[in-house]
Amino acid sequence: MQVGAFDEVVRPPDDFSLRIARNTQLVLQRECGLNRVIDPPGGSWFVETVTAELAGHAWTLFQDVEKLGGMAARAQRGLSPEAVAATAAERIKSANRRRIHRGREPIREFEGTAARSPAVNNRLFHKRRVQQVTSHRTSFNDGENEIVMEKLSKVFEFKGAELFEACVAAVAAGGTLGEITRALRINDRPATPVTPVCLTRASVAFERLRAAADVFTAANQERPRCSSATRFAPRYKARSEFPAAFSVAAATT
Repeated sequence: MQVGAFDEVVRPPDDFSLRIARNTQLVLQRECGLNRVIDPPGGSWFVETVTAELAGHAWTLFQDVEKLGGMAARAQRGLSPEAVAATAAERIKSANRRRIHRGREPIREFEGTAARSPAVNNRLFHKRRVQQVTSHRTSFNDGENEIVMEKLSKVFEFKGAELFEACVAAVAAGGTLGEITRALRINDRPATPVTPVCLTRASVAFERLRAAADVFTAANQERPRCSSATRFAPRYKARSEFPAAFSVAAATT
């Protein structure tokens, strides 16, 4: 079971978030005893039923893809991004107070510093990497460079398992990944553009609302305010609790 870091969707996980993810697994193992179940198959019929349904739907999708000529043909027609977008829209539409968003706290702690993505200078990294590769190549003598070129030339001649072995031999001789990639793609032709899949999360709307509240707070030195008036009766309790919790989740007061 893999437990992701809580901040991996907004930035590269740091030591703290990685430790929390690791400790979550340790708690499940050592305190909840998930690895010491008395009857592991007990109740497995439910999981097996859901797995069979999932496999059946997946197999139907695979057959549809084959009818269209493969995944590349499906992607070129824009069907894959459309299907993903339709599923995402349905999940976002159902994101209401009755749907729980895992990893999203309904009550926000105002104190403290929000997680920020560290500034990354991609140009500086690229420049430093180019210098490293250049230094690696110029450090070879003529004989070693000839061996590398000979190994790279083998990449054009093989396919399948032999092609993989030729790439490994080129790397072992000192060839870079860039050189091997160019050798593999030397005969490539421009392909039909493919619309990329747009990744999103059901809680994006709430995150944008919180971000807007933070901008308002920075400009006005106070949190946005909202009020809710309901009649004091048991049947109105849910109506009063939901807007109160929602306003806190939206970083308002």
